[in-house]
Amino acid sequence: MSNKVNTSFNRGRDGDLVNESYVVIDNMTDNTYFPNPNPTVAVLKQATQEYQQSLYDASGRDQKLVAIKDNKRTVLRAVLTQLAEYVNSVANGNREILLSSGFKLTKNRGEADDLRPIGDLEVRTDAPEQATVRIKRVPGAKAYVYEYTTGVVTNESIWIARTITEPSYTFRGLQSGVKYSFRVIAIGRGEKSVFSPILSRFIQ
Repeated sequence: MSNKVNTSFNRGRDGDLVNESYVVIDNMTDNTYFPNPNPTVAVLKQATQEYQQSLYDASGRDQKLVAIKDNKRTVLRAVLTQLAEYVNSVANGNREILLSSGFKLTKNRGEADDLRPIGDLEVRTDAPEQATVRIKRVPGAKAYVYEYTTGVVTNESIWIARTITEPSYTFRGLQSGVKYSFRVIAIGRGEKSVFSPILSRFIQ
């Protein structure tokens, strides 16, 4: 069976559809494998933002606003389906190219979800006593563990950890002039996890 990304987005909760869309947006932006996406990333971003706003507006259960939300969801699903079909046509079964899009691969029966390796790790230390750690969203990740340690990194290093669901976190109250090492762990289903590279920075 040839590798393909999923082209159906009719299951899951409303919020899951938004999260899945943002994963695709993050990964398709400036993706050299897909220089001319159809529809464009801008179109997907607009459809996602409009649907996200309609979710908020319809939280009070007003029937008119709920109908608007349902229409926006239909539009977003259609955009995602069209873009996923474009990804399949360009990738032609290449697993690496497919995964780079942020879309989930279709699964053979009994096949478990695999997490894509974390690529670049960004650490910003512009603000005093702070460090902002950022990665691209990992398809299939349910949470991200942000960790830091000081001193030379060894197997005995003690890592301080914070777990959230977003691909960016700011550590505050760090010691000025000290070298910190950072890493991120993406957590998926069935206790699967992938580690980022370790990156060291001096704190202002």
